[in-house]
Amino acid sequence: MGNRTRRPFRRTMAMVVAPLLVVGAAVAAAGTAGAEPEHADPLGILGPAVPSGAAELAGLAPLPTASLPEAGSLVDEILSVSGRLGVGQDRATVQRDVDDANLSPESSGALAGLVAQLGLCNGDTTALLGRTSHADLMDGTAQPDPASAAALRACAVTLRGAMEAARPALTDTGDAKPLRIWPLLAFSPGETDDTYVEDYMLTVDQGGNDTYLNNQGGNQIDVKRSVTNPLARYHEPARGCRQTYPDSLSGRVLKGPDGSRVPSFDGPECVPAAALLWDMDGDDTYGVREAPEFPDDLCSSDPAVRRFATIGSGVEGVGMLVDEAGNDRYTGRTGTMGSGHLGGVGLLEDRDGDDHYLAMRNAQGLGLLVGVGILHDDAGDDDYDYYMPGPLDPDAEFQTDGSGGVIDDSGLGSELHASPNDEDKVGGRCDNLPRSLQGVGIFVAPALGLLVDSAGDDTYRAAGYRNQEEGLPTQAVPGLIRFAHGSQGSGFLGGIGAMLDLAGTGDRYLREEGQPADDRHNGQVLGPKPDLSLEKEGSLTNGEPLDLSLFVDTE
Repeated sequence: MGNRTRRPFRRTMAMVVAPLLVVGAAVAAAGTAGAEPEHADPLGILGPAVPSGAAELAGLAPLPTASLPEAGSLVDEILSVSGRLGVGQDRATVQRDVDDANLSPESSGALAGLVAQLGLCNGDTTALLGRTSHADLMDGTAQPDPASAAALRACAVTLRGAMEAARPALTDTGDAKPLRIWPLLAFSPGETDDTYVEDYMLTVDQGGNDTYLNNQGGNQIDVKRSVTNPLARYHEPARGCRQTYPDSLSGRVLKGPDGSRVPSFDGPECVPAAALLWDMDGDDTYGVREAPEFPDDLCSSDPAVRRFATIGSGVEGVGMLVDEAGNDRYTGRTGTMGSGHLGGVGLLEDRDGDDHYLAMRNAQGLGLLVGVGILHDDAGDDDYDYYMPGPLDPDAEFQTDGSGGVIDDSGLGSELHASPNDEDKVGGRCDNLPRSLQGVGIFVAPALGLLVDSAGDDTYRAAGYRNQEEGLPTQAVPGLIRFAHGSQGSGFLGGIGAMLDLAGTGDRYLREEGQPADDRHNGQVLGPKPDLSLEKEGSLTNGEPLDLSLFVDTE
């Protein structure tokens, strides 16, 4: 997932400026750096900049009274939502599997309610895409409908509340047995160490040291591949989307006989739906780095996570991961760990344990293009870090083959995202620029990226402020829109980025080589910083785009 846009520039700037003029006026009296950290009130400082529902999802405000929606039987809800996803199910097989799981009426009803709620959130995604096509959103020629994005935020809050309502029935489930019905439901009672290789909309795991190699609470679901359902097109573990283009539109990039990039044209590798992963206990592993496959192997030979939009990410929809306890390891690619994109909502909530978070970029609380992305860690001494695959050729220019990183945007005939090494303009560019980590919002309010760490002595390492070398040509004005990339509470181009460390006296903030950051430290408040200036040399934004940024470390 690259930071990019091709929308008409004047319309975009109007959408960016109007909300931030209001926000700028609201925060003008709040002051900037130098406020007493112990008295800092992040919500009070940000004021109307926080979109509806975000404070509740981030644990900064109480959730509404928890409830489950009215639902039919578990079998009926599974068949209903599967049908809307276009996935075939055999009723007799589903009924047999549910019966064999030996669920109590209370447990079965709670699972049915959560499946029904995910179906409702999936319906909000369908409504969003009914107003603006997925192709137009992916291409950047249109933006998410504001009402649809607001509906997704409301549904995310309701889903999080429904999880609490289901807690009593799903915590003590007696003699229940495992139940997996792809791609709707995976339920694992007891303290078993499980490995998940298929995608699921709903996963409830009571305990054990589990390994998740699937969507991991991300709402981008691979409905092509299953190892258990004979009706799936491919009988293999989930692959999902590895590049924005063309994976989410027409299919993956294949290697031709002569080594060239060839589109598969056999349908999307992932589709936007809704997802909730609820893991109650255990030292869990989310994502692993693997040797690169084509076309990533044209960039680097270093291992990396192959798939984007995992670990509580929402693209055009709601994706949620809640881990209750354990020392967990989260490893992602891009658009991961509480990432919301294209009006979507992504939430990663870890409630206890000493955890490790590792991603390339665009992660750890990222909101992009009207999306809301939240990472909330409630307890423990945690480590937030990034990695980047090294180059095959140290002398290769940025965004050329061999220059390192991975390919995220593989445009079919796109002048912006096609590889400059490929005459057929298929396959994307190698991107080795680390950026946008730990509370970053980019492009068009109310895009919000928020990282909240509530306790512990934590270590944060992220790349500092940089401009992307190339920039993007605009359709309405000469010159380039140059993306400014920052981390740790940074907002750009109308986005709102906030990083809140609310406890711990031993926090450390590091930059690329592990040296202490010169602009972030324990017991510091920076912002809110609104930048409403338009007159810049070179282009209308030129590396200092409209933004609202906030960094708070209260001790």
